[in-house]
Amino acid sequence: MTLQSVARRALGTLEQAQALPALQRLERGEPFEQTWAALGILPPERRADAFYKAVEGSVVPMLNRIGLDGALAWRDRYREA
Repeated sequence: MTLQSVARRALGTLEQAQALPALQRLERGEPFEQTWAALGILPPERRADAFYKAVEGSVVPMLNRIGLDGALAWRDRYREA
């Protein structure tokens, strides 16, 4: 397994763990408890937005800086090896 494929798979795993639960809550119309906001927990729409901005603005460029193709890893994050 190459480092490029590890990055690709990791991005898919991160999205499933971080962004998809928030998007599913939005899809189901589940209310966001304001007491959670007091604890620093982002509402689902902001959580998903923050995730995608971080990946596209920080993670992909960082992968590029270390010699991997960050955009390719992100694009193919669910592609089978």
